[in-house]
Amino acid sequence: MERKYQGIVTDRLGTLETRKTKLYATYKEAHDAAEKLCKKTMGDRGTIDVESITRAEEIAQALQESGTWDIALLKELCTLAGMESEWQAADGETFEDVAYAAAEKLGVEI
Repeated sequence: MERKYQGIVTDRLGTLETRKTKLYATYKEAHDAAEKLCKKTMGDRGTIDVESITRAEEIAQALQESGTWDIALLKELCTLAGMESEWQAADGETFEDVAYAAAEKLGVEI
């Protein structure tokens, strides 16, 4: 499964909110973006890290942040889980069960 990388900037003093960069194709791009974000927002008091994220994790994160069901993202999640036929057969009563099963199969939480 394809991975992307996201830079994370944390305040050493714990008073400022943790900031995240957008997703990048390479570790170096994410690291460079995190360094730039750190200098811009926290200066010397910030620390940087880079995390690796799969498309399934990216979809789960987007669904959690939106607070609503995005049907296109749910369909993609089911496709990644190899549950495309189950998604196609789902209706308004069962689509959530299929989506949760796909998330469980991929090891993500929606």
